[in-house]
Amino acid sequence: MGFFERLSRFLRGNVNQVVNTAEGPGKILDQAVIDVQADLEKLRQAVAMAITSQKRLSKQADHSQQQVQVWYQRLEQAIQKGDEGLAREVLIRRKRFQETFVNLPIQIKSQEL
Repeated sequence: MGFFERLSRFLRGNVNQVVNTAEGPGKILDQAVIDVQADLEKLRQAVAMAITSQKRLSKQADHSQQQVQVWYQRLEQAIQKGDEGLAREVLIRRKRFQETFVNLPIQIKSQEL
């Protein structure tokens, strides 16, 4: 066994001993707790974002439903005036809000899963 081989073995042994000493069970547990707390914080943020998004979608659905009623009233007014062009425009806008109102509850349900 040569000098350099013995020196290499000695250095590796000392490095392993230092690593084993530094890597005590308490330090490993502390790091595990820190990692779990960080994951928990990320999860809380994700849940808060999901709840906020769900509330926003619910408000949009309510607004769309109100707008459907408003545009229906405007349609009745346009028909009473006999303005077919205006009635067509009102129908187009009402249809957009109606489609939004129909699609938003589907999105809300998919978020609940």
